[in-house]
Amino acid sequence: MKETELRALVGRVQEQVALLASTAPSAAPSENDKRELTRRWDQLVQHLALGPAPDTRVCPSCSHTIMRAATLCGYCWMKLPEGGRHA
Repeated sequence: MKETELRALVGRVQEQVALLASTAPSAAPSENDKRELTRRWDQLVQHLALGPAPDTRVCPSCSHTIMRAATLCGYCWMKLPEGGRHA
């Protein structure tokens, strides 16, 4: 992901949000403005391509959230059993 592309997409979303925010309180945003914000938001989300959230669990020793696949807690350094409960 190129940072310049990301900055441009965030800038476009920010502009659209500012446009909607500047609408008089008594006037509802136009359908076109709402569609444009949705379109720009979708572009940003596609560009980020975050994928699913990582699978996590709670360290049985210190209760920090850690990666499910971890074999050692990055907080308390406890050697971890395989598996574990979800965070």
